[in-house]
Amino acid sequence: METILLESIKEILKKILDNNNDNALKKERYKVKNNKLGDIYIQLVDIINIYPIQSPNAILNLLKDSSFGSPSYRSERFEKILEILDSQIEEHNRQINFKSRTNDEKIIIENEISNIKYCKERIIEIRDKYNEAKLRYNIFKEKNQSLIQVYASTAVKKELVNFEVIINNTFISAGIIDLKDDPVNNIIEKARRSLLNAIRIDLNIKD
Repeated sequence: METILLESIKEILKKILDNNNDNALKKERYKVKNNKLGDIYIQLVDIINIYPIQSPNAILNLLKDSSFGSPSYRSERFEKILEILDSQIEEHNRQINFKSRTNDEKIIIENEISNIKYCKERIIEIRDKYNEAKLRYNIFKEKNQSLIQVYASTAVKKELVNFEVIINNTFISAGIIDLKDDPVNNIIEKARRSLLNAIRIDLNIKD
């Protein structure tokens, strides 16, 4: 009877020790992960926050009912779009001086010029943010890709790929046009939040 009791106590003690060892190993794994990925994740979040949340075609769509219509953006051809918008402004400025123009027609042309200039400003803003984010992200991936592959969780890698696909569809293939301005429903903002949440979970960060 005493032998059975002794064996039971040994078994309980062994389970406690095993559990403590498991907890120690988990803590050590989190420590290693945080050391390896903490700074890398901070860099990544800084970069993805630079990407604009509006597509060029969503902005250009504002000109769809104008005299010249809206030019179509694709394949990162920001400069081509800006050239087209400049040409439209130049042509409008030429036409507004026609002697045959009525005051109402001149007002319409002036409004269209104003709209084109607004779109041009937004396209420049989007171009600059996108180019900065793209450059920094390419440098980041070249430097940290191996560490992310080894240490990042499956969820983080999945959300990162999803974010890349959405950015590609927005600014290269230009398949996404209807990007909502509000951060709650904007598809880029949603992907950004999902990636950030995956990173927080991977680093065991709790609210």
